[in-house]
Amino acid sequence: MKNGVIENLLNTAWKGIIRYKCNGNKAAYRDGLKHPEQVFVYDDRLFDLIDSTLKQTASDYCTDIHRERKIKLVNQALDVALTIGFEDIYYRPLMKKMLDNLISAAIEHPELFDLDIGEERSVQVINGYTKAHNNRRRRERLMREYIEREDHD
Repeated sequence: MKNGVIENLLNTAWKGIIRYKCNGNKAAYRDGLKHPEQVFVYDDRLFDLIDSTLKQTASDYCTDIHRERKIKLVNQALDVALTIGFEDIYYRPLMKKMLDNLISAAIEHPELFDLDIGEERSVQVINGYTKAHNNRRRRERLMREYIEREDHD
């Protein structure tokens, strides 16, 4: 499955969740699309912590030229999953129990969170490509400015 398909499916679900949270109010829905941070608010400290921590992690981690698209995808997935867990009386305690079990498993097996060589290399290549791409663009811009200055001197 290509990323575009996943992104389209997730975007559709995300818009549906915003519509649900806005109770059919069209003006609130339009505002929610522009300012989702005002829609996805949790009065449960755990859900608020999960939301802010994971979104900040995505923002810090995604540094390549597709940063905005990747952050949007991750944030939409989090919004959908957290809303399902937060809004439903069955899924909220289930999600909390699942997180509790995940934390226990992580404490017992911290080595599972170590990046393997392929994952580390992938991060280096993607971030290195971004840095090289940005440096190349900067050099091209500086060269254009230099040439323009020469033409006018």
